[in-house]
Amino acid sequence: MPAGGHAFEPSSKTDAKASMYTVHQVEDVEDYVCVRNNIPCKIKLIMTVKNPKHKDGPRKRLFVATDVFSGKLFKATFSMSGTCVVPRVTYTDYQLVDISEDDSDVTLIDDKGNLEFNVKLPTKEALLSLIKVGFAEGKDVFVSVVSAMGRAEIIASYVRDPE
Repeated sequence: MPAGGHAFEPSSKTDAKASMYTVHQVEDVEDYVCVRNNIPCKIKLIMTVKNPKHKDGPRKRLFVATDVFSGKLFKATFSMSGTCVVPRVTYTDYQLVDISEDDSDVTLIDDKGNLEFNVKLPTKEALLSLIKVGFAEGKDVFVSVVSAMGRAEIIASYVRDPE
């Protein structure tokens, strides 16, 4: 198993999974790293710690990071010389075009006119309510979507009256 206990090794093939992440050393706060079961997180703090079992043992890096989707805080330890799985994280703003009849999926359009169909409505009640009420009232609803590791979620929204 790779450093940090990651569940998968990078593939040498150029497939969809390989394009979701890279593997290299992470050095800076605000970089991204996958922790526990490949949860994409943004690093908030990096500390160097000594191995408590061995006085002269290898030093490790402790990352304090937040899940890019939920904001949940994680701590992960990696070896100083080891590599990490680094997710490709993108933030994109869209305008809401439609909400499916079963209230599960949305159709979105970006500023270049590209449609996005595979995004679910958020589960956070306040965000869900803002989107549904704004759309039902015929207002322009805009959402911010974060995408990483083959997953996309709406993380923010704002509503304005149509021009």
